[in-house]
Amino acid sequence: MAKDPICGMYVEEGNHALQTTRYGTTYYFCSETCLAQFQAPEKTLARLKQLVALGAAFTIPIVAYRSRRLRLAIFCWFVQERRSRSMEG
Repeated sequence: MAKDPICGMYVEEGNHALQTTRYGTTYYFCSETCLAQFQAPEKTLARLKQLVALGAAFTIPIVAYRSRRLRLAIFCWFVQERRSRSMEG
């Protein structure tokens, strides 16, 4: 007999039982609910990896754009300061 990793109930092992294999270990479940709950972290992790990849893809160009704008603003301020100082003296 195998123990359900979600609820702790003992389950008969066999071809008819609800089961899944992860990293070479076979896990048995008492119900579809326990099986779905056991598999949910993998699905959630896969979705999270997709969101992180998309976030990085969209964030990097924005940061680069803002960085260019900041450098341009500093350069313009520097030029303006030089011009105003040269006119004073």
